[in-house]
Amino acid sequence: MPAPPAAARPRLYLRCQRSRLRPPAPTVTPSDYARLAGMSDESLKARTGCGWEKWVHSLDNVNATAWPHREIARYVHETYKVPSWWAQTITVGYERVRGLREAGQRRGGGFVVNKSRTMKSGVGAPYRWGSEPRERANWFAGVKVAVRSATKNTGVRFTLTEDGTSLEVRLESKG
Repeated sequence: MPAPPAAARPRLYLRCQRSRLRPPAPTVTPSDYARLAGMSDESLKARTGCGWEKWVHSLDNVNATAWPHREIARYVHETYKVPSWWAQTITVGYERVRGLREAGQRRGGGFVVNKSRTMKSGVGAPYRWGSEPRERANWFAGVKVAVRSATKNTGVRFTLTEDGTSLEVRLESKG
């Protein structure tokens, strides 16, 4: 297969989601909060005015562990006037601290992994690798996949038929 021109370099994004049951929540102390949440107390306090201990205490007081993710984020945003992005950061950190999710895990139990790579090819070649059966057989050697959707030169979504894992390939021209 000839290499596409270097001028049309796509960025290839791979996203894989897999389900997994959550282990029992460990016992944590306030000194563990920043590590579990994935952000330092100092960074959070500089952006929101409060550190992890205060956020966890405030959310525990309203029994937020029983709420869905979106409701917690909305509560933080509306009640404390925290910008949406930081409300999401606080919510995900709180869910990690309280054992409701691990790093890379969605609240429903699935895991999401992202990988980005810039390649010396046009977007057409990687699109064909995933969308055309003959090319896909080489790309996914030994793995059975079903194409869920394909948008020409933009991306392809697959399901790994053995375990139902979802895989998404997005293509973006870097010019």
